[in-house]
Amino acid sequence: MHHINYLELLAVFLGLQAFYQTHHDIHVRLMIDNDTVAVINHMGTSHSTVLNALCKPIWEWCVLRNIWISAAHIPGKANTEADLESRENRTETEWMLNKDLLAEALDTLNFRPDIDLFASRLNKQFDCYVAYRPDPGAAAIDALSIHWGGKLFYAFPPFSLIPLVLKKIQEDKASGICVLPNWPAQP
Repeated sequence: MHHINYLELLAVFLGLQAFYQTHHDIHVRLMIDNDTVAVINHMGTSHSTVLNALCKPIWEWCVLRNIWISAAHIPGKANTEADLESRENRTETEWMLNKDLLAEALDTLNFRPDIDLFASRLNKQFDCYVAYRPDPGAAAIDALSIHWGGKLFYAFPPFSLIPLVLKKIQEDKASGICVLPNWPAQP
């Protein structure tokens, strides 16, 4: 729905948030392969109100943390690592139950989860979620690395993690809803 320049600027903002680790008084040099270099360096543009509307919160976020950002152009041919990540379509990690059907099932069970343990900003079922990789909206990264006790969780884990998830539920004495396939041939 958005122009590539908006998406590139949004990626800058999400990247800054995802990799921020309470460092103050730093300079972050952004290497970008499109026209948003000028938008960042000039703290906005006279050409696009949409880009200005996104650029302003980026700079406000940085100013609050005493972070200075600047951008430089990197030719697309030299930007292979970042381009590979952005072009790789990982549909196997971005699937989920239908939100309406899940809400109906949880209402029937009279259960309100506090956290979605295996999610991303694209497939989260609840506002509070744990991601598998750096994600600025996530409460934590790597569900298996946090304590589950004391939380009412919702988990729809990757099938390869099911044995670890069941062990973690026991170890942490956790309570929640875990969506698992009916797989009679598996232990």
